[in-house]
Amino acid sequence: ALMDAPDISNKTKELIRNTAEQLGYVQNISAASLKSGNSKMVAVICDSLLNPYYYEMIYYLEIHLSEKNYIVAIYRSNEFDMKIFNSLLSRNFAGVISFITPNVEVESQLKKHSFPAVLLGRRGNLISSICMDDYKVGKLAAEYLVNNNIKRPVYFGELKTFPITALRYKGFNEVLADNNIKPMVYYKEKGKEVTELIENNENMRNDLLASDGIYCFSDIIAFEIIRYFKRVGKEIPAIIGVDNIQSEIPLPFSMLSISVNKEALVDKAIKILIDQINDIDTSVKILTEDVILNKVN
Repeated sequence: ALMDAPDISNKTKELIRNTAEQLGYVQNISAASLKSGNSKMVAVICDSLLNPYYYEMIYYLEIHLSEKNYIVAIYRSNEFDMKIFNSLLSRNFAGVISFITPNVEVESQLKKHSFPAVLLGRRGNLISSICMDDYKVGKLAAEYLVNNNIKRPVYFGELKTFPITALRYKGFNEVLADNNIKPMVYYKEKGKEVTELIENNENMRNDLLASDGIYCFSDIIAFEIIRYFKRVGKEIPAIIGVDNIQSEIPLPFSMLSISVNKEALVDKAIKILIDQINDIDTSVKILTEDVILNKVN
């Protein structure tokens, strides 16, 4: 009756539920999940809880998963490795949504165990993934700069090892090349802040200060560059970020930013995951969401 079994009358269910409430009974979800085979727990893996983009996305994940009676547990890690995968198995998670690409061994094990998994914001090979159109992100940034007569653009990317770093540059560079403009290109380095990189690299510093338009891999990188310009008292050029953090968080300034509809992206990721959990559709899906350039308010 407490599990809402269909072969028990509503009258009996109501009687038992009222009695359970009077006795202070609390259902043991873990025990119930062993019987049903579904723990109703979904793991979310990200590499930073300090990045506002992640907690915006986790906010939507928690809301929409809780509507389907799933509990979210957050794993913070720089890698999606076998240690995390074994933890997911041992704790009987129903599935996982990850912002981090699993390593080759984990991706193979996810497939082998038919473990429900969706990669969010990255592209997988053996597991389903959904992300923004990173190539178009670069195109939109370049088109805006060209239309505003920018002549000395800079692309500041994430780590060069990130595949989407190259994709976001490819679309950018192709549009600029069609207009006979060659961008200056710099990348983040592991374990180093953008400000630190700027201060320790004279060429980077001079190019950024001389630029009339800077396209950044993310809003976070854009914020760091804006902070540097303010600190040295220089006029801030046109800056374009990615993720549109300001759509959910009221910032003390407005900035051009390219993004997807985050809530719609989360909805699609959850649908793919739930279909896998319920064995409705276990095929590997690789989805790409369209992006827009959000104008300054």
